Amino acid sequence: GYTALMLATQSGNNDLVKLLVVLGAKTELCDNKGLTALEIATQQGNSEAVELLGG
Repeated sequence: GYTALMLATQSGNNDLVKLLVVLGAKTELCDNKGLTALEIATQQGNSEAVELLGG
């Protein structure tokens, strides 16, 4: 499955990524492929989300 943080990352909604991180979203959770939100952002080349997620 996917978390709200993963879906926000996938859709490129960096404002929502930032909000979810500030509100304490668990960034270490993995999807059914074993990827974290940070890894998803990296794969998509979303450098702003990578930075927001601590990458």
